[in-house]
Amino acid sequence: MCQINHKVSVLTPRIAAFTRQGAQIKLSLANLTPPFGVSVEASTNLATGSWLAQTNFVPTTMATNILLPEQGDKKFYRVRTPSHERSSKPPNAAPSPA
Repeated sequence: MCQINHKVSVLTPRIAAFTRQGAQIKLSLANLTPPFGVSVEASTNLATGSWLAQTNFVPTTMATNILLPEQGDKKFYRVRTPSHERSSKPPNAAPSPA
């Protein structure tokens, strides 16, 4: 019996752009690796704040746009895949538009 090992490279997802659309924040996400899940998180304090999931999804393409409600407070956003969940450094953190 022959065993085949497949290695899959998972890209580091990133926030390519963000804009305000009315009462929502539009995040343009890039470097997604379907079918690996993605979590978009937000924090009000980059240095000491806790990160809270805003949405989780499984991408079907390598780039997509998502809309999140704007909730008044200044927020920082980041996007992660399960391979980044153990990291203490916030990869791809981006401030919300002012």
